[in-house]
Amino acid sequence: MKRTHPIVLKVGKVVLVEFQLKWMLHPKPITGKDLKVLAYVFLYKGKAIEKMLEDGVSKSKKSLENTISTYRKLGVIQGFQEKTILNPALNALTQDLSYTINFKLDDTLD
Repeated sequence: MKRTHPIVLKVGKVVLVEFQLKWMLHPKPITGKDLKVLAYVFLYKGKAIEKMLEDGVSKSKKSLENTISTYRKLGVIQGFQEKTILNPALNALTQDLSYTINFKLDDTLD
């Protein structure tokens, strides 16, 4: 039996970008904190660290720099300081969008 349940979620830009990046980077395991850092880099580019400190994402500038450095080495982040950007291949949208998610039940996963 097929059921459709439309759900509308109101979210901010950071959450919207995090959601998209999670699926763009799938199946690579990535933590929620790292997704947030990547979303901030996408949205605020070279000002991402200052914005994350201001918003309380982290209290440690060094920790954020280390996370960004890790993803720079992986090619997910490009550039340095004011020229820091997310890899242009990871082109998230910052506007209303619609996703269709289909769930396939697999009893062997229980």
